[in-house]
Amino acid sequence: MVAYRDGRPSEKLRRLQAAQQNLAVRLVDYCHARELQPFLVAGSALGAWRDKGMIAWDDDIDIGLLRDDYDKLAAALAREPLEGVTLQNWYTAPGYPFAFAKLRIDGTRVVEKTALGPGFHQGIFIDIFPFDPLPRAAPWRWLQYAVLLVCNLFILSFSREAALNATRPLFRGLRLAALTVRPLVPLKVLIAISEWAYRLPMAAKSESCVSFHMYGIRFWRSTRIARSALVPPVDVPFGDAHLPVPAECDVYLTGIFGDYRCPPPESAQRPGHISDVDFGEAA
Repeated sequence: MVAYRDGRPSEKLRRLQAAQQNLAVRLVDYCHARELQPFLVAGSALGAWRDKGMIAWDDDIDIGLLRDDYDKLAAALAREPLEGVTLQNWYTAPGYPFAFAKLRIDGTRVVEKTALGPGFHQGIFIDIFPFDPLPRAAPWRWLQYAVLLVCNLFILSFSREAALNATRPLFRGLRLAALTVRPLVPLKVLIAISEWAYRLPMAAKSESCVSFHMYGIRFWRSTRIARSALVPPVDVPFGDAHLPVPAECDVYLTGIFGDYRCPPPESAQRPGHISDVDFGEAA
């Protein structure tokens, strides 16, 4: 099992972290060869900045790119895929519900709390999040938020299990209702509307960026940060490698976590996503 007990990661957690770090290094090298600027985000940036590697109990790696670089990366991976790895997004995996991408190691499989279900690649993964520039004017920002919230409700209600996974009764009810009428709304239309809303080409852009799906649409404000605080990234130690973090990593981490240097209580020190893993061909 993937576990962290008595201050120690299980053997499977150690192997999982090593596989994820190796994949992250490969992806970063791939990006740099194409003049793209990736950077660790969320808990991965916290681990790199504070612990010089993955947080001891973490079970995933999160990487961010500005929207233009995110689009260029997806296009590059479609033309020149990394060997032994599959890119998973709206366009490479029909029915895939998330607005961010996953890079999965072929021949592996994880048991995940939010598993996508049969028919989807379920291998060891890292998450790749786009950061979008916010419109300058408040009316455009509210339009963007409202459109994305509605589209997200329908797109993420892809199964009864997914609908029931909502944390609050109100949202469970909304997702179940969306699931009922979802067949009437073509998924391609919802995706096209979402892609338009992320970019809002007619709206003047501010210097602030957000990642709408890192913590969910409703919590987009927690990821709001100046573009200059993200890029150009800076390299820091990450285990036996070096990986990039946001240009002003202390500012970035404080905005999300507050006093990020203080570890959580022991009861919260546990893997948050993956409960088991089959290394398969990667063994």
